[in-house]
Amino acid sequence: MITEKQIMLSCSACSKEDAIRLVGQRMIELGFVTAEYVNEMLEREKICSTYIANGIAIPHGLNNRSASILKEGMVIAQFPEGVYYDSERAYLLFSIAGCGERHLKILSAVADFIENNEVNQKLRTVSSLTPFYRMIEYFEARAL
Repeated sequence: MITEKQIMLSCSACSKEDAIRLVGQRMIELGFVTAEYVNEMLEREKICSTYIANGIAIPHGLNNRSASILKEGMVIAQFPEGVYYDSERAYLLFSIAGCGERHLKILSAVADFIENNEVNQKLRTVSSLTPFYRMIEYFEARAL
């Protein structure tokens, strides 16, 4: 279940690395991962971009069985101005720490947002948690 603490609205970052550190720090604070996992997310980005399409990136570590994952969790961050992921801009980051099959299910559910332009556009600009929660309910039903 997504909680208020897992959602970050109106974020800004100068680079994708800064954005990853920002969501990574929240993941650490929530007890999902160790600091090493944030380093793994940054390394993963060097190997292959986690930008998917349609303004969405899914930063995650190199190994979904990493010892630096303390418990499964996700942080959703909104960047209304976008963050450059090479030549594309990401407006929504779904940062995940998942294990095995669960990790793949979460990735699949996030990918559904790429297809739903209406929800995607609203999530990019909504400025309060209540409407954000309402729109994310679909995601929760698929991922959890």
